[in-house]
Amino acid sequence: MKDEINSELHTKLPDLKERRSWLSEHPWVSLVVLVVLMVSTLIASRKFLQIISVAGYEINPIIETAFGTIVGSILFVGIIPIVLGLPHRRTSVSEYLYAIRLQRPQSYYKLALFTLPCIAILFSSWLLASFIYNQLFLGGDLAFFFTLLMDTSRALPPKNWSIITATGSIFEEVLLRGVFLTMLLERHTERKSIVLSAGAFGGIHLLNLMNGPPTTQLLIGVFAQILWSTLYGLFYGYLFLKADSLIPCMIMHYVGNGFISFFWFTPDASFQVYTMLMLLFYVGFFPTVLSIIWVKYASRVRLPLEAPILLNRCAS
Repeated sequence: MKDEINSELHTKLPDLKERRSWLSEHPWVSLVVLVVLMVSTLIASRKFLQIISVAGYEINPIIETAFGTIVGSILFVGIIPIVLGLPHRRTSVSEYLYAIRLQRPQSYYKLALFTLPCIAILFSSWLLASFIYNQLFLGGDLAFFFTLLMDTSRALPPKNWSIITATGSIFEEVLLRGVFLTMLLERHTERKSIVLSAGAFGGIHLLNLMNGPPTTQLLIGVFAQILWSTLYGLFYGYLFLKADSLIPCMIMHYVGNGFISFFWFTPDASFQVYTMLMLLFYVGFFPTVLSIIWVKYASRVRLPLEAPILLNRCAS
């Protein structure tokens, strides 16, 4: 049934080789343009909120996130497809959402099969890192460890706003997997496209060098971020293709940035220890390998197409 729907849609969609934009023919140039546009928009948004704050209006993380979501939606659902003509050409919003695999017929059960076990792998990896740190550096007091680990107040507002502010991660997925990886797939094999998009995902974290003076610690920290982002970027790309949907990637990216404080407990860890744990357990080696293995298995499971995502057929 799914194949029939996809076949029907492809026959109704206009030929994507017609009326291509110049940027759609140059993926790497497009990536640079989009990153510059995204960073410029972020800076302008923060400056605007600062002006409002100076004027006497209270700005909190919820307002900042809501404003950023509105601006990001305009950028990623309006400007990118309609003005820039990415990933293929200038299209309607519904055609664009289909092209980036955000609006395709999918079984919710299949999407859950891809996503929920990967979330469990991620949480388990974080717990394992916290446990190892406790055993090696906190004296192995399990009662103390679990008492503080289960103190969810440290991971929730007002102490921690990550579960709110991490929603911006979904736009990174639209950029790197939805748009950029889709463009790469037209020119390279799936494997090469995944590797290139993962490298781009890691490379974008060079922007974090702007967070302070170029100290040795900052340089090492950013280099480590590039490594673990590239590693987990391989999983994101693989998940994107096997699930044939951007939704699991968006969920995983949000969870990875928003919920780590619930399961990651490494108080007073030295910079070296913290970096090593992040490379191995945050979105590093272990969760990447285990998640890819699971996605490979899940892609072979056959489930009926039930409760499909609402699909706006472009030619209707």
